Amino acid sequence: RVNAELNSHIRSIMKQYGKSSIILPSDMMRSSQTFNQLFQGNGGEARRIGLLSYGKYTLFGKIQTSFVQQGTQFENLITADVALDICIIASDGGNIEESTTISQKGPGFSQYEAEQAALERIRQELSRQLPRLVQYL
Repeated sequence: RVNAELNSHIRSIMKQYGKSSIILPSDMMRSSQTFNQLFQGNGGEARRIGLLSYGKYTLFGKIQTSFVQQGTQFENLITADVALDICIIASDGGNIEESTTISQKGPGFSQYEAEQAALERIRQELSRQLPRLVQYL
């Protein structure tokens, strides 16, 4: 699941391109299993929770972060490796219509700094890639 800042960025890009968006009620994603099934295009799960009542398409995002302590001349340097997986599914049948992964690295002297640097690069790349993904919605 995508953090609030990225969620807001995605929504602003969609608005910029004339696409309306809402945030699904949190009770729809009661378990990570529900989210994972939807993310993988499980049509039965999309119908079971009534996804179509929220719109013709649903955009899902999942973020993963890992950290590496660098063994270089910068002894305390940490690198965050952040991957944002996005998929757009047809709400009626759960079919995956479009998907992409955006991966970026970010340096910092704490995990927080490194992650924020990587997330800023993700936001920049989202600004380039998301319009292509949502153009047919």
